[in-house]
Amino acid sequence: MAYSVTFEENGGSTVTDLTEQTALPNPLPTTTKSGYTFLGWYYDSDFTNEAFADDPLTGDVTLYAKWEEIPEGFSITFEENGGSTVTDLTEQTALPTPLPTTTKANHVFAGWYYDNLFTQKANAGDELEGNVTLYAKWYTPTTWCEDIADAIREKEGSSDLIKHVDFPERILAIASPKEEETKTVAPDFSGGNVVVTPTSGKVLSQVTINKDTNHVADNIKKDVVIYGITGTLGSGGGIFTGATIPLTYKNNTHDYENNYEYKSATHNITITGLGGRATITGNGTKNVTVAFDVTSSTSSLKNFTITCVKGEQELIYKGLHAHYGTTVTGILTFAYTNITSDGSEGTIGTNYKFIETDSTKLPLFTNDTTLWNSIYSYQVLNVLMGNYSSSSIGSNFLYGCRSFNQPLTLPSSLSSIGGYFLYNCYSFNQPLTLPSSLTSIGDNFLYYCYSFNQPLTLPSNLTSIGSNFLYYCYSFNQ
Repeated sequence: MAYSVTFEENGGSTVTDLTEQTALPNPLPTTTKSGYTFLGWYYDSDFTNEAFADDPLTGDVTLYAKWEEIPEGFSITFEENGGSTVTDLTEQTALPTPLPTTTKANHVFAGWYYDNLFTQKANAGDELEGNVTLYAKWYTPTTWCEDIADAIREKEGSSDLIKHVDFPERILAIASPKEEETKTVAPDFSGGNVVVTPTSGKVLSQVTINKDTNHVADNIKKDVVIYGITGTLGSGGGIFTGATIPLTYKNNTHDYENNYEYKSATHNITITGLGGRATITGNGTKNVTVAFDVTSSTSSLKNFTITCVKGEQELIYKGLHAHYGTTVTGILTFAYTNITSDGSEGTIGTNYKFIETDSTKLPLFTNDTTLWNSIYSYQVLNVLMGNYSSSSIGSNFLYGCRSFNQPLTLPSSLSSIGGYFLYNCYSFNQPLTLPSSLTSIGDNFLYYCYSFNQPLTLPSNLTSIGSNFLYYCYSFNQ
C-alpha cells in the first residue's frame, strides 16, 4: 500500500507534498524561514516524535516543521579599570576578533577577563550565551616582574629567589618569538602513542588529528584547540578523565547517569557551552561536576568546550552533549552514522542516532553479526544501561567499539561478566566502576584496550577471573 505525505511548514518555505509513498523520502526535504533555524520534521505538532528519512509508512501522515529562533545577540560591556574608554557592544553572538585594547599610564594591558578576580580569561571568538562584562587586567612594572619570576620558578621547578641582574637575559629568553605553524596529521597508533613535534624553531598553534585517537601533546603553546578527539590526550592516563560525549534521556532516575565528573591530576578544568542544559560545579579546579537537566522532551545535540589549563599551557577539547527527549525503560545507545568533518553538531538521524532497546538487550557485536540496528560496532559513542534487568552480561559486550571512550558504571544487579568485555576498545581510557555484587569475570576482560590506564577496583566478592585479564593493556600502570 502507498500513502500520502503532507508537509506543514509552520511559516517556512513551501515543500511539495508527496503521494504514493511507502516510506519517508531519503533525504527528507528541508524548508527555510527568515530568522529561524530548521530543526527537522515531526509527526506531531507538539514535536515529541521526530521523523527520520526512510521511516516506513502505515498510513497517510502530516509532518510538522520545527523551528528555533536565531537570537539577535547579546551585549558586551567593557570595564576598563582606569584605562582608556572602550565602546560597549550590542547584538553580538561571540567576542569580537580581535578584542579591543585599552591603555593606562604606567601600566601594561594584560587582556580581558570574565571576572574581576581575573581567573577566567576572555579570548577573541568566544561564543556568547548571555550578556557579559569584561574586566581589563593591568600589570605594573612590579607585578609584571613578580609574575615573570613565578613563571621562571615554575618552569625550572625551583623555589629559589631570582636575582634581578638575571632578568634581562631571562626575559629575552622567555619572550623570544617563534613562528607559529599548524599541522594536520593522520598518525598510525598501532604501535602506541605518537608525538607530533613542530618544525625546528617553530611552535604548534593547532594540531588537527583523526578522531578516536590518543595523542601526546608536546611543544604546544597555549590556546590550542584539539579537534575531533573522543579519546584522551597524552600518556600515563591522559590530561583528564570525563565524558566528551555525555548522554542523557528524559526523566532518568539513575543520578549517576545524569551527573558527569571531569578530573585531572595536573590541569585546572573549565567547562563552557552548556548554559541552560546543566549545573556546573567546580569550574577552574581539577575536579568539575556537570549535573544535566533531564526534564526536556526534545531530543537535541549541543557542542561544549572542556578547557584544561596548567601554567601557560591551555588545551581545549570539544565535547557533544546528546539528550534523548523520551523516557527510556531499557537500554539507550548513542552512535554516529556520519560525523560532521567541520566539528559542527550535525543533526539527529543524519549524523547521529539514538537506539532504544528493552531492559534485557545490550549492544552486542560479534564476528558473525557485524551489523546491529543498522550501525557498525565502531560507531558506538555512549551507552546508558542503568535499567539493565539481568544479573549477567554475556559475551562480546561492546565488542570492537573502538570509538567508545566514556565513563562506564555497571549496574548494581550484575553478578557476572562474560568473555570479551570491551574487547579491542583501544580508545577506552575512562573510569570503569564494577558493582560490589560482581563474583566472576570471563576471559579476555579489556583485551587489547591498550590506552586504558585508570585505577581499577575489583570487588571483594569476586571469586573468578578468566584468562587474558587486561591482556595487552601496555599503558596500564595503576
